[in-house]
Amino acid sequence: MPSFSTPLASALIVFIIVSPAFQNDFVHDDIPAIVRNPDVQGRTGLLALFKNDFWGKAMSEVTSHKSYRPLTVLTYRINRILTGNHAFFFHLTNILLHSGLVYRLHLILLRFGYSRESAQLAAIIFGIHPLNSESFANNVGRAEVLSAHFMLSAIVNRDNTAASGCYALLAMLCKEGGVFCLAILVALEIIIIFNRKRRGEVILDPDFILFFVYKLLFWFSYLLIFVSLRLWVLNGTYPVFTPPDNPAAFAKDKFVKWSSFAFYWFQHYWLLLSPKNLAYDWAYGSIPLVQDFSDCRILAILCLFSSVLFIGFHCFRSIFGFFNNRRILLPTLLLFVPFIPASNVLVSVGFAVAERVMYTPSIGFAILFADGFTKFHKKFEKSILKSTIIRSSLALTIILFTIKTEFRINAWKKKENLFESGLTVHRHNAKMFYNYGNCLRNEQKIDEAIIFYEEAIRLHPTYSKAYDNIGVLYDDGTEEGSKMAEKMYQKSIEANPHHPSAYSNLASLYAQSERLQEAVKISGKLKIRAFHEICLKLYQHILLLFKNADSPIAEPYNHYGALLTEQKRYEEAIKVYEQAIALEPFNPNPLVNLAWVKQTLGNGSGSAQMVRDAEELYEKSLRIKPTSEAFMRLGSLKYQRGETAEAKKEYEEARKLDPENHMIVLEQSIVLVAAGETDRAVEILQDSVSKRDRDCQLPNLHITLAKIYGPKKHQFMKAASILENCNRKLLENNHEKEHAAEVKFQLGAMYHEIVRNNQNVSNPTKNEEAFLEKAKEKTLELLKEAIKLKPGDVGYRVLLAQVHLRGGNLEEGTHVLKTILKLKPDHEVATILLNRVKEAESRTS
Repeated sequence: MPSFSTPLASALIVFIIVSPAFQNDFVHDDIPAIVRNPDVQGRTGLLALFKNDFWGKAMSEVTSHKSYRPLTVLTYRINRILTGNHAFFFHLTNILLHSGLVYRLHLILLRFGYSRESAQLAAIIFGIHPLNSESFANNVGRAEVLSAHFMLSAIVNRDNTAASGCYALLAMLCKEGGVFCLAILVALEIIIIFNRKRRGEVILDPDFILFFVYKLLFWFSYLLIFVSLRLWVLNGTYPVFTPPDNPAAFAKDKFVKWSSFAFYWFQHYWLLLSPKNLAYDWAYGSIPLVQDFSDCRILAILCLFSSVLFIGFHCFRSIFGFFNNRRILLPTLLLFVPFIPASNVLVSVGFAVAERVMYTPSIGFAILFADGFTKFHKKFEKSILKSTIIRSSLALTIILFTIKTEFRINAWKKKENLFESGLTVHRHNAKMFYNYGNCLRNEQKIDEAIIFYEEAIRLHPTYSKAYDNIGVLYDDGTEEGSKMAEKMYQKSIEANPHHPSAYSNLASLYAQSERLQEAVKISGKLKIRAFHEICLKLYQHILLLFKNADSPIAEPYNHYGALLTEQKRYEEAIKVYEQAIALEPFNPNPLVNLAWVKQTLGNGSGSAQMVRDAEELYEKSLRIKPTSEAFMRLGSLKYQRGETAEAKKEYEEARKLDPENHMIVLEQSIVLVAAGETDRAVEILQDSVSKRDRDCQLPNLHITLAKIYGPKKHQFMKAASILENCNRKLLENNHEKEHAAEVKFQLGAMYHEIVRNNQNVSNPTKNEEAFLEKAKEKTLELLKEAIKLKPGDVGYRVLLAQVHLRGGNLEEGTHVLKTILKLKPDHEVATILLNRVKEAESRTS
């Protein structure tokens, strides 16, 4: 008769219990990670798997989530190649991997000296724990399962340094958190050292210590390989998260931030003990921030810390030989160490609570639970009543876990089930209502969908997508529906000015209602927000409508031409502007815009004739109607041609017509400086800043003013104070990152110039030396902050490389230059500088 306490029996029991997941569809994150992922669908080469993130986006893209799991993506790709996009086979793979891990855990525990009862109980508790349902019932959870497999392999093979290091690297390539497998290996080695003392061996035996150091260095090399690979594909970019994803990470008060983080930790571990309230998402207000000591959740945090201290105390007693219970050490490491990447301690993560991150820690929990239960039961096994109660309690626990796991598997069966189940747990999570509203919308339950979208907005008033979707539902072609849709689209834009769908929907609504002028204006706003592809399609659609209108006008052509100009599609822009001029010959705007394109092309190609054509077009425009833009552009043309006095007159005329225009002020100040009227330039800039931009919403005004003062020693403090003040205002008012990045860069550049201008001063005083050292530190700090805010700007990196090289730090300078060439392989300056560094190194060697 076959034994039911073997590893195979444990795996089969778990396989049978979780097998209903075979029926599950691709749900939630499966769609972007598998169904729409070009790396999985075979639309990219295999090398792309190691350059792209988990979702198929290039890791170097600013919008990338930065989740780096190439081996997991490779398994999806193999799945698709072998069985196509059939969810059944993807789930079958997941469940086989999960059941296989149960088999391996049981087998490993037997090898490590655990009793058959403890080993089987730990394996089954781990296998059926409801908290792990997301990892095996949802295909995206495969990353956790694979990483856990390789992590266990590394631990089992820790005596084989090469094999354990290789397994650790594979764990990292399945999921980033696998990197902490190395921390477990190091901890186990340290424990072994203290165990030598217990056995009466010499701790500091030279051969043993040498082998220990060798192991550490070998494992560290694998860590370097992974970190280098990740940094290579990141290209200096960082993940971008929003406050709803992880509210505590954005809290300014340190107590609120860290106490909320601590409660997140408690919540993760509480779900191991009581997996009652499980949900697919914990963002958007699911867990309110801990504001002060009066919050009763402080007690939960204290309980967590007390438990950790209690377990830690027993671990230390075991390590130092005060009592012989070494079996507590490995499960404790598994319980806590793999959770560190998700704890927000090292880096902020994109979630408050994520059930899947407890997959590997649940192995440690299951071992501790099983070992503790076995010992507890042995204490009372002589008492039939007590033994029966204890066994019945265990049976009840397993039954409850199984029932809850079946419920969770059913929740992951299809998106409707998943989104509905989320609402039973988190009634304060706006995303839950929004997602369920989408389900109702797909089922054409319009009125109910609107109710759920409205509830999402009530919970999160700036939920722009919810406003946008309500607008789409109201937009039924009727007059009343169009009015409501227009209102919702406008609210969506107000809630999030960077949400392109709302602009597109509103412009389309205006176009269909033959409100073509308004459609053009909204499309223009979309252009300003840099959603160029969407904007191009909108303009093309609006132009078709205009052609069929009774009296077509130039304005949409003018706007379309401006968009083409921004994209440097100059030849197409010229044709579009000429169409606009043909429609309205006496409209000055297309004349000015056409002149600007010709001026740009003339300057770029050196064609004096094209520049003269541009000048004639400006003058023609001014004869029709004097406008500030025509005077300003004509002024720029004359300034570029070296006619400074004439340019100054044109800018004066432009400013008379539009004294509030900051671009005119900026360009006029530059011309005045060139004409030797620096005081006048400073005067108009200071006037503009003091009257119109105290909060630094127009940072270029402040930057230009600071540049006019320049990095001269006697004026440096005045120039720096302007930008320091601007930097502070930008931080206080949360302005766009590009603005803050530019101010930091310019301030860093200014500190760098003051260092360059004064580093060769003979016999500097101690104060001067201290100031220059401080300026060097500020330069590096500001440039790095600027790059962090705007990682795609190679100009920032070029200056940082030059600062490093001039400071004699060739290694850092070379690293920055190589990063630039990854971002832009044909960057001439970076190539020249890198060649100079190589020449200098070869001469030195």
